[in-house]
Amino acid sequence: MAKKPLPGKAQQRPQPRPQPKPQAKAKPAATGESREPAGWLTFALVALAITALCYLPSLSNGLVNWDDDPNITENPNLARINEDGLAKAIPDIFSIEKGAVIGNYNPLPILTFAIEKSLAGGFGEKHTRLIHITNLLLHLLTVFFVMKLLARMGIGNWGSFVGGLLFGIHPMRVESVAWATERKDVLFAVFFFAALVYYVKWLKQEEKGENRVGTYIIMLVLAMLSCFSKVQAVTLPLSMLVLDYWFRRPMNFKLILEKTPFWALSLAFGLINLYTLRAQGSTTDDVTEFNLLQRLCIGAYSFVIYLYKLVLPYPMSPLYP
Repeated sequence: MAKKPLPGKAQQRPQPRPQPKPQAKAKPAATGESREPAGWLTFALVALAITALCYLPSLSNGLVNWDDDPNITENPNLARINEDGLAKAIPDIFSIEKGAVIGNYNPLPILTFAIEKSLAGGFGEKHTRLIHITNLLLHLLTVFFVMKLLARMGIGNWGSFVGGLLFGIHPMRVESVAWATERKDVLFAVFFFAALVYYVKWLKQEEKGENRVGTYIIMLVLAMLSCFSKVQAVTLPLSMLVLDYWFRRPMNFKLILEKTPFWALSLAFGLINLYTLRAQGSTTDDVTEFNLLQRLCIGAYSFVIYLYKLVLPYPMSPLYP
């Protein structure tokens, strides 16, 4: 016979054991870090010191006859500074018709050359030394922003240190620092990576519900300065989309729409540079004309060569056939 429960005691039923909750996999912060990790500045200073040490020999470089003459010594907008002054040369430097050099519309680097010429009192050894000092300082500033961006992406101190140092001392970056004409590259990179740092800040402000108008305006100004430095800056909104993917933002049309001013900037400067290239005959070859398929093959070959040199930068050459 089944036993009856004792009087005064409630019958107890066995309780189910609580199941452990599955732990979520680690992933980057939804909208990045609001600031760098503790001790990050020390890592940054070490990386900057190593980079500066590697590029010190470039300060004794001179100018070369490979694009330095039309961009600097034979640039009519720079030649008139001694007589007319810097202020009168600025409109022509930023003019689409008069400011393009060898088909490239990069007025901001030309303006920096003009400022350096004014400070040095003309062309010469002092002016050349000033050019190379500025190139190195701009490159160091870019390394700083690269490390800052990596830290804001949640990679940590060591990750930002290794990434920033590789960017700083990689042989593929030597040309941009040591060659005077490549002022456009180091200048565009400063504004480009600074804009990406502010973009991560803008995302963080969205998470906190803060006012983001000021940050957005700063991003636009940086984007414009980058485009005035080099046409490659038109890829900035694409880089922003890469950051959206990294931070796992919902991939929808809103991400495209919120970057409308940046797409407009990219389109405008892309068309301007296409116009100046055609106007000065830089889109045609003096020896032979290539059809579309041949040009696509040349472009693909150049892309592969660049990736190869990125992994194995040896041997190096100023020109690859």
